[in-house]
Amino acid sequence: MGLWFVWKTTRPLQQLKDAVSKYNPSYRNMGLPKGDTSEIGQLMNTFSSMSGRIQQQHQQQIEFLQNVSHELRTPLMSIQGYASAIKDQVVSVEHGLNVVTAESERLIQMVDWLLQLTRMETVHEEWKLTEVDLQDMMEHVHQLIAPAAVDRSILTTLDAASLEMAIPAEQIFQIAMNFMQNAVRYASHEVKLSLEEMPGGFRICVDDDGPGVPVHERDSVFDRYYTGQTGITGIGLAICKQIADRLGAAISCTESALGGARFCFEFQQDGL
Repeated sequence: MGLWFVWKTTRPLQQLKDAVSKYNPSYRNMGLPKGDTSEIGQLMNTFSSMSGRIQQQHQQQIEFLQNVSHELRTPLMSIQGYASAIKDQVVSVEHGLNVVTAESERLIQMVDWLLQLTRMETVHEEWKLTEVDLQDMMEHVHQLIAPAAVDRSILTTLDAASLEMAIPAEQIFQIAMNFMQNAVRYASHEVKLSLEEMPGGFRICVDDDGPGVPVHERDSVFDRYYTGQTGITGIGLAICKQIADRLGAAISCTESALGGARFCFEFQQDGL
């Protein structure tokens, strides 16, 4: 009986040890042992569940890299194509250089986003608090987005009153800009930026009249691995989520009264 008890105890532990030593997230069907209701069995089931989550994360990372590589490749191909066209005198130098400059700036922005996302996930930086008038900040955002909105014949409006507060201004400005850039990209005719004072904080919301975000995707739209219906990886929204989490703030995607998407950022000073 003693030998049987020892064997019954050590056998599942040996199975678990063998499984852990051979585990590789790239291998999908490793045949991990399933445990019973005992404590050792529960440990085995916990490891099996954990390995499943690791494999899912690994697969998402691969898909993320594939999507980002595709997005980086697009401006690079445009730059290469127009550089060759200029060389062969197929297009005018002025037109070719304009395209090369625009695509270079787009490429730099994407790389900066990737670096920022990686840095926020690995390095804890202290964000400086600055006393600012949020109305001025929103007006600046509105002015900067105006050229892109005009190019797409999008009407943009601003609803904001004066509100002075000590905030990490650079990070919150980035969230508002990203919300507006996405809204202008997907809107049909109209985008609205609003600032609302709340007890101890404020709410920034951007509404558009575009196709919106399906209900089943609203929880994952801020995920770094999320790919929208257009095949674009939402790196900017992932950065917004990282900023909100660091600030203890709330960020959300819902349906807009305009018929499209509504992105909101709610900040409380006591969340810092």
